[in-house]
Parts: sequence; C-alpha cells; structure tokens
Amino acid sequence: MRYVELAYVAIFSFFSLLVGPIFAQEFPSGLPVARTFNNLPDSALEGDIVSLTDRPYELDLSRTIGDSRIYGVLHKYPIVVYRTADKMPVVSSGDVMVNITTIGGLINRGDIIVASEIPGKGQKAPIRGKGYMVGYALESFGEQDGEAFVYKGKKLRRGKIRVLLAIRPIDPLHQGSLLHRVQSTSLDFLNGNGDRWIRYLIALLIVSSTIYFSYRTFQENVAKGIEGIGRNPLEKMSIQAMVTMNMILIGILCIGGIALGVLIIVFV
Repeated sequence: MRYVELAYVAIFSFFSLLVGPIFAQEFPSGLPVARTFNNLPDSALEGDIVSLTDRPYELDLSRTIGDSRIYGVLHKYPIVVYRTADKMPVVSSGDVMVNITTIGGLINRGDIIVASEIPGKGQKAPIRGKGYMVGYALESFGEQDGEAFVYKGKKLRRGKIRVLLAIRPIDPLHQGSLLHRVQSTSLDFLNGNGDRWIRYLIALLIVSSTIYFSYRTFQENVAKGIEGIGRNPLEKMSIQAMVTMNMILIGILCIGGIALGVLIIVFV
C-alpha cells in the first residue's frame, strides 16, 4: 500500500510542476506571456529578478530574501511578448536563466531559489524559509562555477543557472520533505536527464527485491526451525543456532542490497 501512495505522490508532484499555479501577475487574457515596463532601473541585467513596487506598473530589482512582491525575471528573447515599452521583457513562467550567488549556500539541482538581499540576484532558499520562491534550480552551482566576488566581506560566487519558474509562496512544511525530494527528482526528467530516472528505478528494484527475498527467506527459516524443533526436541539448541545464523546472513544480505541501491543513486 505504501508503494501505491508513493506513486500517487510522484504523479501529483510531476504534474504540479507542469501546471502548478503561478502567483505572479499575468497578462489579462490569462496567457503567461512576457511583458515590458517603462520603469526599470538602468542597472538591471538579463536574468535579474524583479519585483513590484508601490507605484503602479513599476518594477525594481528584488532586494529581500523571499520577496513576496516578485513579478518575474528579465529575459531578452521570450517566445511571446506583450510590448508596451521599449524595455527588456519580464517573464513569470517557463525555463529561464537566472542570475544567482552563493550567499545562501551552494546550489544543487532541485533546490528552491528565492530572491536575495543582493539586488536582482537569486540564492538558495534558507531551510524553513518564508516568503515567495522564484522557482526550482535545473542546474547545480558549486565552488568552481561562475566568478568570485566579495559582498560585505564575504567571498562568494556568482553566475547564471537555469531555473524552472514557479513563483508562489514557500511552504515551510513542504521544504525538505519527501514531496520536495520527489519534485526535485522530477526536475531531472524535465531537464532531459532520463538516465537518473533509470538509476533510481534500478536502485528501487534492487532494494525492493532484496527486502522481499530476505522477508520470504526469514519466514521459511523460522517455520522450518519451529517444525524441526517439534519433530526432534533433542536438537533444539543446534536448530536454534542454525536459524540464528541464517537470520544474520539474511540481515547482511538485506543491508548489502540497500547499500548497493544507495551507491547506484549517488555514485553511478
């Protein structure tokens, strides 16, 4: 029954990424198209995160961690643009390159990306973070990626990564949960990394087969041990010792199968 529940979680997670609600502003028709705005700061660059201001139809670079006024990301060549000004368009959905830094830590594929205190730049979401998310990282960003810079005395890295935009409130209970890990895995499929799915399936097959085999073997050994003791009570000690040895071997086999599955996922 548990595997059925996990399957439902995986299916729901996958489709929630594809058609999940977008809380950023959209063109009145409901089609998520890019828009242009008259008031954009001159320092804004492609890939910067922008937010709404108190003034109508005005955007500024995001400057708050988990900024709840996020509108989208600057993108020069979106597929569809509703132009009202000769400025760089802003997109609020899709797969785009986003300017990020490591101020929130190194970024792994599937991590939640939020706005940071560095104007226009994204970061990895803090654990149990609050506010709004920008989306999910489709690429990792490590210590050797991008370029080095110093911010408030801290040595950081900055650069661009692909992000699947999903502008909506962060759920503190969801972040770091099983559902989040399933969604992170789903991003590998969306990103064209089907080989990782194959590895996960192979690992799952190995672990589940090992556990099933161990369980069945354990049942048979215990049943035969009880039957043997009933037929020959004088050999009770030797039969118990044999059953115990078999249980130890079954436990080692089970642990080995689980370890092999983990190794396939992590290192292969």
